[in-house]
Amino acid sequence: MKGEPFFEPKTNLILENGNRNAVSEFPIIYFLMGKLWSVIGQNEFLYRLLSFVLLLLGIILFATVVQYYLKSQKYTIIYSVFMFSSPILIGYAHNFIPNPISFALNLIAGFFVFQFLQNNKLYGLIGFFVFSTLAILIKITSILVFMSFIGAFIFYELFDNNYFWRKYKIKISLLSGSFILTLALVAAWYYYAIYYNTKYDSHLFSTTIRPIWEIPAEKRNEIFWHIINTMINYAYHRVIVFALIIFGVVALFSRSINAFLKWLIVMSIGALFSYLILWYWVFDVHDYYLIEILFVFNVLFFIFLYKINSFFSFLDLKKINLALYFFIIFVVLHAYTCSWVRFSANPKLIVNNIFLKKRDIDTWRWFNYDYGINLKTLQSKSDEIKKIIQPSDTILCLRDYSPNVHLYTLGRIGYSKFLYNGFSDREAIVDAYKRGARYVVFLGSEEERAKIPYSDYVAYQYERIYIFDLKPYKKIQ
Repeated sequence: MKGEPFFEPKTNLILENGNRNAVSEFPIIYFLMGKLWSVIGQNEFLYRLLSFVLLLLGIILFATVVQYYLKSQKYTIIYSVFMFSSPILIGYAHNFIPNPISFALNLIAGFFVFQFLQNNKLYGLIGFFVFSTLAILIKITSILVFMSFIGAFIFYELFDNNYFWRKYKIKISLLSGSFILTLALVAAWYYYAIYYNTKYDSHLFSTTIRPIWEIPAEKRNEIFWHIINTMINYAYHRVIVFALIIFGVVALFSRSINAFLKWLIVMSIGALFSYLILWYWVFDVHDYYLIEILFVFNVLFFIFLYKINSFFSFLDLKKINLALYFFIIFVVLHAYTCSWVRFSANPKLIVNNIFLKKRDIDTWRWFNYDYGINLKTLQSKSDEIKKIIQPSDTILCLRDYSPNVHLYTLGRIGYSKFLYNGFSDREAIVDAYKRGARYVVFLGSEEERAKIPYSDYVAYQYERIYIFDLKPYKKIQ
């Protein structure tokens, strides 16, 4: 497909009003990758590699900051492994959503601000501005990280001490100026995004909050238990999540924790619950929104390691280290288990309740089985299908309940069942035909195919893939 101008992004999905124009997050990564593909050809591996390498780079660079404060290579490695071993982060690290990239850019911004404050490096200020701006533009909810640290600094200076301000007055002024400019650029982009979506009457992407109070009580309760019973376990193991939150609350009353860290705990946990409340509805299905709150558990675990010897001064250092080794092994095994189940159609694991509930394993087993017999097959045959469906042809993907997945796979524009939610197959085909659809792409069994109307003219068939040609019909109604 022909690439679109940067400020006029379009989807493969044709909306109800006939437009494809829609925008949400700043699409710089997609745009640049598209330009690269236009030269070397489409290669999804490059995007996946970029996302994964950025995450590793962010963790490696940020490890130098952690090393400075922990003053222990061993603890720094444990912390870095902990950070990387979130199942949700691993699961999407090589995916096409912007959340992991924004997470990585936050870490890189943290590295640069450290270089500016501690080592007086001007490139640190520039790097902080560039990477913090990109992180928030690419995923606006990542602003919670910055607001937590800024909030902790402000309250610390107001109520406890003005140590930071006295020591870093000029540097803090420069950082404040750069962040104000960042906020201005972010505001400008989202002003344009809202204007663009309004201009084309597009409601495909949300550019606002999805708060808890907009949800019916019954649905609200359903989402709550989904978060508690299933979703939170993909941030880190649920025992670790709740243990860290409890630790954070207890640490507020510890004399060994300085005032700034206490304010940071308050702001981080506050950001966690504010995020859950303001974007509550997205947790109905979108587990990758958990990536934005990983920083809370990273902050709490850092403080734990930072003060571990004070907390457990009554224990021998060898015992502390041994406990940490067992802890990080548990974290890694949990991440491995979740990742294996997520990406394997037949996970060879002992079904137990230590890492995952049987219900979760069965869900992912079904998901991978469904992917294997449907979308994976469609992906493998996309080049053949493109020879039949020309770039000028419009299609209806009758079993795609997402906006774009099958359309993107085939590199064509058209409609999906996402647009026809609640429509019967006949109603969807009739409406799409009236809007100019030439082909219907259907994934299903022979028995299911027999129930599809207007399926007499099969232009292509392979296993569960059926492509029906609507052109031969004189009348479709």
